Amino acid sequence: MHRLLTIIAGISIALIGLSVSLVVFAFVALFGSVAFIYYWWKTREIRALMKAHIKERQRATNPGSMDDSKGIVIEGEWQCDAAKPQINPQTKPQTKPTTLSDPNKLTSD
Repeated sequence: MHRLLTIIAGISIALIGLSVSLVVFAFVALFGSVAFIYYWWKTREIRALMKAHIKERQRATNPGSMDDSKGIVIEGEWQCDAAKPQINPQTKPQTKPTTLSDPNKLTSD
């Protein structure tokens, strides 16, 4: 009987500890979310000023390279170093033309 009461007490203590930890986690998550939202709200003006400053510096250092479409135009040249296939105009294609002998099926001659 004593062993059964010990097992029941251990399980109940574990469940109470789990419940308390869930409540503490919920409060910490709520407090962290509120703090983050408050910080985000209070810094919105300085973030807008920083974005405007960066955009102005980019326009001043390289005029004409940036427009209001939120894209950066990089002028340059594109090259492909891959080997191009050599095509000989005297050779004929090796494929045979397909004919339609049956309306439901394509066959090769």
